[in-house]
Amino acid sequence: MAPATEPTSQGEAAEGRDPAAAVPREQVLATLDRILGSPSFRHAERSRAFLVYVVTETLAGRASRISERTVGRGALDRGPRFTGGNDASVRVRASRVRRALEEFYTGAGEGESMSITLPSGSYVPTFSWAPESSTPDVARELGLWVEPLAAVGEAAPLLAALATDALVRHLRQWSAVPVEEATGEGPNCSEVVAQPRWHVLSGSVVAYESSLRATVLLGDTGGATHWSRASDLSAGAGGLFEAVEAWSAVTAAAILDHDGALVRSWSQRQESPRDPPLRARVAWFRYLAEPIPERIEAAIADADGALASGEREPRLLSIRAALSTSRVLQRCSDDEVKDLAVAEELAREAIALDAGEAHAHFVLAGVARARGEWPLVLEHARTAAGLSRHSPASQFTAGALVAASGDWSVGVDRMTAVLSEHPHLPSNAHTWLALGHCVLGDYARALGAASVLGDDALPFGPLYRAIALSGLGFVDRAQDEAIRVLELRPEVAADAALNGLVARDVHVAARDLDRLVQLFADVVPPHVLGDH
Repeated sequence: MAPATEPTSQGEAAEGRDPAAAVPREQVLATLDRILGSPSFRHAERSRAFLVYVVTETLAGRASRISERTVGRGALDRGPRFTGGNDASVRVRASRVRRALEEFYTGAGEGESMSITLPSGSYVPTFSWAPESSTPDVARELGLWVEPLAAVGEAAPLLAALATDALVRHLRQWSAVPVEEATGEGPNCSEVVAQPRWHVLSGSVVAYESSLRATVLLGDTGGATHWSRASDLSAGAGGLFEAVEAWSAVTAAAILDHDGALVRSWSQRQESPRDPPLRARVAWFRYLAEPIPERIEAAIADADGALASGEREPRLLSIRAALSTSRVLQRCSDDEVKDLAVAEELAREAIALDAGEAHAHFVLAGVARARGEWPLVLEHARTAAGLSRHSPASQFTAGALVAASGDWSVGVDRMTAVLSEHPHLPSNAHTWLALGHCVLGDYARALGAASVLGDDALPFGPLYRAIALSGLGFVDRAQDEAIRVLELRPEVAADAALNGLVARDVHVAARDLDRLVQLFADVVPPHVLGDH
């Protein structure tokens, strides 16, 4: 019998186009993580390895290299001489992966906006994305004007007034931008807000017998709408008033949280505001979007300038405190003891001014983490999470701190749940997930999370990819990543330095740390190790 023919890389890859070029990388990886954790894939290790391999290779721009031979060698451990032919293992596994993907999208993943498919006759996955109606690319910032929500229905005027008041109150709690409320009969907002950088929040409340629909639109003073959300609220045990209160908190977070519509635009603009407190906030969010030492120092300079102007607002104090902690945790502090003392002092000052300042408690958790005081880390993380339950970024940070304290399973589950619903969180969030999955031994999901990370002075991307690939048995690819780690950080060739990089400022059991270090050491080529 003649050998079966090998499927070719068809579609966009075969025509020279990148099948991943038109989709958000973070969305693909977030969806991949949910697929790997679904019942269809959770216990199918070879199907997980197959899917992770073809997806990450495609995202890396190597779709044209994917074939039966490369999948067998790279994903299914078929050995360096595998060519396919009479061995149908890759084709059989591809069929199983296709069926499992179909099961996922007709079951647990029915509502997914990102679709990952494996076309028949090809091993190159395709990605299609149907984004939600919101548009995060907001081009203007620095102020928010809130118009009274319009009322439709007999009971709507009271509910609309309450919703407007609650929304303004929650927006102001973020302290990230000036929030002004229209009083009703005054001048048009475009006349009041002369600055073209302001945004306008408007909307309506439609009241029914025991429910309502609240709609908000975020636009600019020129009339363009950049983001919108419609929510149906029902009267629960606490009635519609309680439902309106919860809705306003969630809506405020969607606008001003770390991954909110306004915040994403701030980190992308080239110019900075003149007002010192606002300038400090913009610098802080730029650091969150790109957490590198240079961003820390720029943000510290702006925060110090704002504090020198006499501003002692709790959130600003928390931001400056967090930057001192970041200096220590990123190992770019000239005096760690002093920076931690400054962070603790400013955080406690912020809490004294506002006991509900959640960010200050996160700072204190970071200080305790740097000092290895794990019970204090958990205490402050839980307090902060309770004070900011509607903030996705805060809930993710709380999960990361729980993991860092040693409860990796709970922490990873919490982070995964948050990132699944809010994939626009900064990419460094995937650093925590990659480490967490490595510690838990789930190397497929670790590779998926690490694939979104770049190469920088703190080479967590190539480090966690090397460990995950080693754990999956992808030796050649793991060696490439290990070499990259040593190029960035030659001192990692020493076991002590590698231990410090893998488990820096986190609590990892000795046996787990030894396992991760050994996985990395196993794929470092001897000649490269000798060079370092």
